[in-house]
Amino acid sequence: MASQGRLALSALFLGMGLFGVMATDGQLFAGPLGKLLRAIAGGSEEAVVLIGGPVPFKYKYTGIGFVDAIISHWTAFVAALIDDPELRWNTWALYIESMGQFCVGWGLLLLECRRAGNRGLAVSWAGTLGVVFQAISWAFSLPLYFGLHLLTSPISKLESKGGRITGEAAKLLFVDLWDLALMPISLTLGTLIPTLFMSLPSLFSSIGHYSWIAFWIPFGPWTVIAMDLFKSVANSTVGALGPKDAKGRATTPGKGFYVAVSTVYQFNMAVSVLTHLPFMATSVLPGPLRSALIYAFPGFTSFFTDITFTKTWLPHPFLGQPAIDPLANGPGRFGPLVADFYLFDLYLGNGAMLIWALYLYLQQTGSSPAKAIQTAAKWSFLGGFVAGAFALLWERDELVQESENDAKRK
Repeated sequence: MASQGRLALSALFLGMGLFGVMATDGQLFAGPLGKLLRAIAGGSEEAVVLIGGPVPFKYKYTGIGFVDAIISHWTAFVAALIDDPELRWNTWALYIESMGQFCVGWGLLLLECRRAGNRGLAVSWAGTLGVVFQAISWAFSLPLYFGLHLLTSPISKLESKGGRITGEAAKLLFVDLWDLALMPISLTLGTLIPTLFMSLPSLFSSIGHYSWIAFWIPFGPWTVIAMDLFKSVANSTVGALGPKDAKGRATTPGKGFYVAVSTVYQFNMAVSVLTHLPFMATSVLPGPLRSALIYAFPGFTSFFTDITFTKTWLPHPFLGQPAIDPLANGPGRFGPLVADFYLFDLYLGNGAMLIWALYLYLQQTGSSPAKAIQTAAKWSFLGGFVAGAFALLWERDELVQESENDAKRK
């Protein structure tokens, strides 16, 4: 039954990935914004003005023509949202949500790539995955990654026995302690800081602004490079990192792993909640409370009226983007199209992540579906789908410590 479940979910993820690429790249390239982006990649300054970006635009990054054209295309895509002078609060809310979810989602993928059970398999190629999801889309690459994980990773085949995973099987979940220690700082340097800098164009010249966007685009590979570099230095200067408990005392491998991985979970879930909850809470405010806030803070009237659940969190229907003539429209029209792209990215990519985590949780912990759904729903509300996935995997990883305790008792 478990193998049939993995096959069924893999087929579902394949379908989600195919739909995801049509809903993101398909809509983008067939729509009016895609027309402008292709013109920008070809060197058009007029198209840069139409999307609202500052000029001069930066066209050269590597000196390789076709590579620079691709970078220019995606740099202008992000700029169409960030630099839109008429962007409304609801779209900014979605942008902040998206950046937080991408960072945290990448943290989960990086954690899974580094597990001992995936070593040497395609699902451990973090750098390659980071290139694929930025070159195509999050909504395409994540479902396919999780489908491949279910078909090839020995971790996906682990099953609990009375709510426990045996000691040998639990070793598949281990991650090198240096990787766990360095993951938060690597995510901060490789993802969060570039995101912050590219989101503040007023701090830089137009060339500096576009350089930061271009630097952010491959945030996945940057994070991997930073972590591997830090790890190489740490291993050569300090040596292997021994397992320690929460108070810094030497402990057993299982307890040391659980303490270290808990730090990764805490960091990522804090980022997901901080970037998700304030805007989600505002978007579902009841009418009377919204009116009271407008009365109390009249200067924020547009904020409280723009951010509603339907305006912020529901994308246009698939292939239902509004008709826009790029030559007759300018700033204020294209930022929402980028927001639609990100909505499909988040719902399909992170939705697949949550389903995958739910499957592993149910199979490997022996918990009831009701408890699993309750945990996933609570944390998804607080921090988005990725927080729900992290919460489930965090409880699952506790089995590493419990299996060690079981072995001692025997």
